[in-house]
Amino acid sequence: MSYVSLKEFIDVKEAGNLSQFLNYKKIFPKITHETDDFYHFAKMFYCTNKHLSDIDGWFLGTDLTVIPDFDILLFLDSFILNIDLKRQITNDDLTNYVSKKFKQQSRIFRVLNKTVYNLVFVVEDNSLYHFDPSTEIFSTYSFEDLFQLILSSNILFENKIEQLTPSEFLINPWKDKDDFIHQRYWLSNTQQKISDSIICSGIYGVTGEAGTGKTLIACDVMRKMSNDKRILFVVPGDVDSEKKDWVSSFKNIEVHSAKEINNLDLEEYQMILVDESQRLFPHTRNRLVVWGNANYVNKTLIFFFHVDQTLSPKDSGVMMKSFIQTSEKDGKGQYFELIDNMRSNEAITYFVRNVFHLSESAPKRITTEDYRNHIDLNARILKIRTALFLGHNPR
Repeated sequence: MSYVSLKEFIDVKEAGNLSQFLNYKKIFPKITHETDDFYHFAKMFYCTNKHLSDIDGWFLGTDLTVIPDFDILLFLDSFILNIDLKRQITNDDLTNYVSKKFKQQSRIFRVLNKTVYNLVFVVEDNSLYHFDPSTEIFSTYSFEDLFQLILSSNILFENKIEQLTPSEFLINPWKDKDDFIHQRYWLSNTQQKISDSIICSGIYGVTGEAGTGKTLIACDVMRKMSNDKRILFVVPGDVDSEKKDWVSSFKNIEVHSAKEINNLDLEEYQMILVDESQRLFPHTRNRLVVWGNANYVNKTLIFFFHVDQTLSPKDSGVMMKSFIQTSEKDGKGQYFELIDNMRSNEAITYFVRNVFHLSESAPKRITTEDYRNHIDLNARILKIRTALFLGHNPR
């Protein structure tokens, strides 16, 4: 994503060339009217500062997925300017929605160790509000004050947030155990809604590609429920030392390999979570399904899986999806789908998708150069071909 200047944005907007301009700059806003809102912001800035020539370095629509996106960002050497755009707003919206958004975004700014000025621009009446995180109070703010604030520091012309790697703001529950235990992690809005929903009794399915947060949701559920329920966490293959160590930090949680299921008395558990459940052998899957159907009123069964992962002969993601959707129709549970990838680079994500769906194309914004920069194509293709030849899952 490239930065823009106020004057060039106004010029291309009024010339009717905004769509081409945004594509050239690789700016893809989630909400289309945000570009109109930024245009109004830029015009208002010029109207109130007539001696202004131009201000460059504005970034539009920065999105890390895991937290609310940043409408406008301006990075300066001594602080970051974070502006939220609103068509219209009420006092309740400021208090209940915008303040919550700023507080969620503040975690990312803490990673950067930078002072932040949070502002809201309301298009309806061309008003600015400043949010004070220490008091959680909004106060009116003038464009003249904003202009003087920007003049007090040097613009950096780089998006420090976009440069962050997932490892800098996301955690791996197994490897970053201390951070997880002390709840130094967060879920996206979608992940949080799923986590809150699947703690109830019933049969649930959570599907998504690698990197969409299935494991984090599973761990979040186990952490929240470990004091109240005896929990079984089922994983494919052998249980590694990291998972054993993680489980030892909580009471009432056990982790077992799927191949050990037949040796366990499942009636001893109030909640069972199954990771990578598309990899279950039929007899193991059937035993869990029988347990779920018999206990869905008072107990909880949660399958985490990838629908389209069918490189191994026993992978059965489509079958898992069908079972969960049938359970949902019967009023026994619910099916959830995760779409946004939290960890993987976008080029890597679409490369992997194309392995599973040869007819699926990546968006135009992903170029051949993006693939070359992030993937050793020759090594990866060789690994996939070898795995397919051997009948294995190429991970």
